[in-house]
Amino acid sequence: MNHMNFLKSDIVFYFLIATVLCLLGCKPDKTPKTGFSAPTWLVSESSIPDGEGFKSLFFLDDNRGWVGGRSGLFKTEDAGATWKRVPFDLPADSEVTGIWFFDPANGLVVTGSNFPLDRSKSRTGVYATRDGGVNWTTAIARTGLEVYDWAVDASNRLWLSGSEAGSEGDLPCRRPLMIMIASGAARIMTGFTNSFPLRGRGCNEFGLRIAFNRAGEIFCITGSKRIVRSRDSGESWQMSEKIDLENPEMGVGGFGIKDDGSVWYSDSTRGTEGVKSRLFVNGKANWSFGEFLSPVISTESGHFIAARSDRQIGDSDLSGMLVFSSDDGQSWTPITKPYQTEFKTLAPDIRNRNVFRALTANGRVIRLEVRDSLAN
Repeated sequence: MNHMNFLKSDIVFYFLIATVLCLLGCKPDKTPKTGFSAPTWLVSESSIPDGEGFKSLFFLDDNRGWVGGRSGLFKTEDAGATWKRVPFDLPADSEVTGIWFFDPANGLVVTGSNFPLDRSKSRTGVYATRDGGVNWTTAIARTGLEVYDWAVDASNRLWLSGSEAGSEGDLPCRRPLMIMIASGAARIMTGFTNSFPLRGRGCNEFGLRIAFNRAGEIFCITGSKRIVRSRDSGESWQMSEKIDLENPEMGVGGFGIKDDGSVWYSDSTRGTEGVKSRLFVNGKANWSFGEFLSPVISTESGHFIAARSDRQIGDSDLSGMLVFSSDDGQSWTPITKPYQTEFKTLAPDIRNRNVFRALTANGRVIRLEVRDSLAN
């Protein structure tokens, strides 16, 4: 009996000591409880030895891929170990801004040239190949057209959104334009313009970003801070909701529709505090001060990957890294080391939902493969 009393008092003593130590040094765990353990990232990279000013990337599978930019079009067939230039007659003062291949033989390339001081000279072209890039045919070549985004839907149709030179009365104006390309033939979608006639702010109704939901409906962020939707393949458009873009002129870093139909987007602004970015998810905005987050994509499991730059826009000292967030942008965790260059493209693999690729301006292709939590 005495032995049991001694044991009880000993336990009470050590419990009191542990409680005091915890009060002095323990901190509450503020890690977001997302239901996911920390993911594991496998990172590999390759470099394109020739060219500069890269802007677009597309991989058909893990071995075959294309990149493009001011230096033209390049292709790899060995996962980036070697790259070869693809014969492609790039228009003068243009760059490859988009690439998509449906199979090894059939593909599309989007080119563009922008002249900020004289936008009437801007030019957009779409070119199709049926033999893997040996020969190309012109689907559309339009002067005065500026394309702000492009996307391919589940029916293998290419959509372009942007604006072209026009006028409202005696005043110059950028008229909204939506173009759909199927089987190498282009179609101008007049419904986008007809739904939003040029009255006052109507000149700003050009499409900044495109997204699709699982039902195949098309969504577009417009320059006047609205999200519009089409249920009839672009014939007509209705306003879906108003949004609060901080600065439409700085563009939209990312835009997508979740499986539940909710919208997410990211944007940036520049003020007295410098650059700050915002990720807007499910009606809530989370800010990243002093950081420029672009581009941004969403994973199928609802997490986000972004290219983060801790710099002021316009600075010559470029530095960026790839980061991910499991809490809708409240915090970002590095995936890669910093790169002394700018990220231009960030895209999911079209076949493997656990793989993502990023492209830098100086020709680095970074492959990310996620294990564990994000894949579940």
